[in-house]
Amino acid sequence: CDNFMLEHCEVFEDVEENKFVYTDIFEAYLQEVETALMDRLTEEVVDFDMEEFLECLEERHEEVSSEALDMLATFSDFLVFKQRMLAVKAQEEELDERLEAALESFYNGPKITPTPATSTTSTTKHLTSTLQPHSHTTLGSGGSSSSPAAQLGVSGG
Repeated sequence: CDNFMLEHCEVFEDVEENKFVYTDIFEAYLQEVETALMDRLTEEVVDFDMEEFLECLEERHEEVSSEALDMLATFSDFLVFKQRMLAVKAQEEELDERLEAALESFYNGPKITPTPATSTTSTTKHLTSTLQPHSHTTLGSGGSSSSPAAQLGVSGG
């Protein structure tokens, strides 16, 4: 039902007067809800029969939760349906606005250009000098050596 609402919510407007097309969409929605309910009930209940189920509801209406009946009734209430469609439309519009703002920010945001202080040459020189072995660093027991293997205490033999 969510996909149905997403596909049709753009038609709805938050005004008191209802368009004729709303009736067509509502009837298609009711058909979709009925199909979904029937599919689910026939999956869950062996030999499910809708007429028998409705007769049982009428006979045992005192035993059935009023909350459950109210929930089922809301599916067939046009005004509830219209409010849900308007809510879905508002959520979609908000999502569209957020996405548009994010894309605008991404494409029109500040441009990063290298400055002399952060140019590639100065960055490379800084990294090179930082990574140079220092003559006073001795990690191994063999004294001071400039070879990385010797600094780590690894012997060649």
